[in-house]
Amino acid sequence: MEHVRYVIIAATASQDEDAPTIGTDQTLQDMSIAAQADPTYVHLHDCIISGFPTNQHNLHASSLLYQKLQEGLSTNGNLVFCIARVLVPAALHCHTLARLHKSHRGVEATKRQARQTTFWSGIDSGIASTVAACEPCQVLHPSQQQDPLHNDNQPSRPFESVPVDFFQVAGKSFLVVADCISSWPVVVPCKDDTIASSTIWHLGATLSAV
Repeated sequence: MEHVRYVIIAATASQDEDAPTIGTDQTLQDMSIAAQADPTYVHLHDCIISGFPTNQHNLHASSLLYQKLQEGLSTNGNLVFCIARVLVPAALHCHTLARLHKSHRGVEATKRQARQTTFWSGIDSGIASTVAACEPCQVLHPSQQQDPLHNDNQPSRPFESVPVDFFQVAGKSFLVVADCISSWPVVVPCKDDTIASSTIWHLGATLSAV
């Protein structure tokens, strides 16, 4: 029973050191009550004790998902275990996902934590959905982080540093050259000639005239 208590506590505990401690007896009681109130959980529990039926048509669809794991399944009281992992009743899935995710460690780290203590069919997709729906996690995700800003060297005189770009009006192309110090723009008509060699020529002519 002490081992069962440890697994239950670990399954519902957070990695956050500041999180409140869950009472052992209350946790066991809540898990047991939820298991007893779940007909599919009770059916699986009974199959483990009496043996899975040889005819799969006599097996509930929810229990069919766990039949291939039957060698590692066991019971303790009202609860089902797969080796050292507790099968969480459906009513506590959201609560368990919230506790697992409380430290915001990302999908893979949360999956690794869950694989030590908890399981149910679809837990991995539940973890992925929970993380995907978490705004702080998306902001901190490496692929969402903004690249650091790089400041260009400050120019010492007008038109020493100039950003350039093309724009079109009425089917005609124009080159715009702006001064980084004053933001003063110079617009150069280019007609339809925007190839590299022509752009270099227009830039040279423009900068030599200012």
